[in-house]
Amino acid sequence: MTADGSLPWLDALFEASPVGLAILDASLRFVRINPTLAELNGVSVAEHIGRTLREILPELAPVTEPVVRHVLERGEAVRDIPLSGTTPRQLGVLRHWRASYIPLELGGARCVATYVEDITDQVTAEQALQASELRFRTICEAAPLGIFLTEGASQVVYANPAAQRMVGRPESELLREGWGAAVHPDDVASVTAIVRAADQSRRGDLQVDARFVRPDGTVVWTETVAREVYDGSRHLGRVAVMSDVTERRKIEAALHESEALFRELSENVDAVFYLSRPDVSRIDYVSRGFTTVWGRSREELQSNPDLWLTTIHPDDRARVTAAFGRDRAGFKAEYRVVRPDGSVRW
Repeated sequence: MTADGSLPWLDALFEASPVGLAILDASLRFVRINPTLAELNGVSVAEHIGRTLREILPELAPVTEPVVRHVLERGEAVRDIPLSGTTPRQLGVLRHWRASYIPLELGGARCVATYVEDITDQVTAEQALQASELRFRTICEAAPLGIFLTEGASQVVYANPAAQRMVGRPESELLREGWGAAVHPDDVASVTAIVRAADQSRRGDLQVDARFVRPDGTVVWTETVAREVYDGSRHLGRVAVMSDVTERRKIEAALHESEALFRELSENVDAVFYLSRPDVSRIDYVSRGFTTVWGRSREELQSNPDLWLTTIHPDDRARVTAAFGRDRAGFKAEYRVVRPDGSVRW
């Protein structure tokens, strides 16, 4: 112990502490302050001693003075009080602190020990994160596509309104049961295999085409693209974007049925059907009736589109060519065709 009654090791700890420390007397004057807090305040240690809180930090005094007086009067500690404001260190720059006030007696006089930690970086990061999350939610809530966020293997932690509408389930149910519970039974095996393969290979993206069954029994076709999210080697989860392609599937099915009916008809009548480019530079399809009427294979016409015109009877060719030239979108004409054996068909 030194002549003034202080302990050398305690003094050293006070001076070297990375946390701001100070002692205030009953008049709210600084009795002692360490370099850390003096630097935070932007005023030297010597300039603090004997001056009040209000004199050093006038902007923060309306908040801190009532707290210090409460501790002096009640003898009760007040911990982790958030403070925000400016100091002489950086005028006009908003800073954030966390402060605790502990009752203390020195030489029979009641004092208050103050602990102050600068948490500006932490608060700024939290505010940036909150702003980022708000932007993310704002975008997702308005998006017409379904968006899922998952943690780990498949635990849903977020589903936007569009995703909820697509699968016909509220977010609370999806968070509780996962999206897998809504997958059509016939698609469960394929979806599981795709997801498992992605987990094992750590691919950047995965794509899943699957049906979901809503509670009312309706089936929704979806296409989902998911991005794996990793923190180093640790798999955090996925961001998945889902499109409702039910109407497109219906159109494709109707088109497939229509094409099947067309082929059934065209392949079983003697009339000739063909599909070509407007300038007849390419024949995309020709029915089996061509062989019956022209006496030539369909492959001959497709390999040589001009065969249609060159096989027209010479006496009819100019008339048919003129009619075709007037309306290539569709024309009507009667003409004779000369077959390879010289026979003529109308």
